[in-house]
Amino acid sequence: MNHVKIIRCATAEEVGKRAADMYTVLLQEKPACLLGLATGSTPLPLYRELVRRCEAGELDFSRFHPAVPSRCYRHRR
Repeated sequence: MNHVKIIRCATAEEVGKRAADMYTVLLQEKPACLLGLATGSTPLPLYRELVRRCEAGELDFSRFHPAVPSRCYRHRR
C-alpha cells in the first residue's frame, strides 16, 4: 500500500521551496525525465523557485521533457 507523506509549511513560498527540492533531486537523478506541470496560480511559488535555481545555475532543465496531454483544453471565444 502506498502512503502519502504530508509536509506542513507555514507559507506558500516555503511550499514552493520544499517542492523545488523534490524536483531538484528528481532532475539530478533523471535529467531526461518526463514532467507534467500544472497550470493556474497554485504552483506559482514552486515555478518561481525553480526559475530562480535555474538562473543561479543550481538546476538544469536542458534534458527534461514536458508532458503534453493527448487532449488539450480548448478556449472558448
